[in-house]
Amino acid sequence: MSAGDRAAIARYDYLLRTADPDQVEQMHREAFARLTPEQRAHVRERMGADLAPHERPRSDSADDLARTAARAEAARPGRMSGLLAKAGRGGLIATGVAGAGGLLAAVAGGAIISSVAGPLLESAGQMGVDFAGLAEGVDLEAMASGIYLASLADNSGVGEWAGGAQDAITGAGEQISGFGEGLSNLGIPGFGDLFER
Repeated sequence: MSAGDRAAIARYDYLLRTADPDQVEQMHREAFARLTPEQRAHVRERMGADLAPHERPRSDSADDLARTAARAEAARPGRMSGLLAKAGRGGLIATGVAGAGGLLAAVAGGAIISSVAGPLLESAGQMGVDFAGLAEGVDLEAMASGIYLASLADNSGVGEWAGGAQDAITGAGEQISGFGEGLSNLGIPGFGDLFER
């Protein structure tokens, strides 16, 4: 895999982990729009193989694929990198994507030049994110098997960010639980039992 492919994949993976769902959808829309119809059909085929029936795209249009990508990524972070790494195994000469990076490198390359990526990547650079180090750690086999995200989190400070998010979610759960207790004091019979199950 070329150094350029590694750099694009590392930046793409960073964007997947840090961008909000609307931004993830937009960068995929722009990236998928750059693919050929055959490449988009292959992405849809891979999504069909990896995603549950209700999660699959309705067509291989850039909009449908982008919507599906954003939802898949929100449901399970790192999913798109793995899905696209699997899609590119062995190269896709018939679709015009050859080389070790395959379809993942093609989508990553389009995503990192999308309208939403520039400001996010610039901000990451100002925060000292080591993209060169992340690029060295790109492992397509690990990505395809789903074990890649954890190793990146250990190396880039994302683990601390994810830990903060976990704390926020836990705090929200405690607030919701407290809200249920408050409602149970309203004197509506059986209402408090709903929050204790």
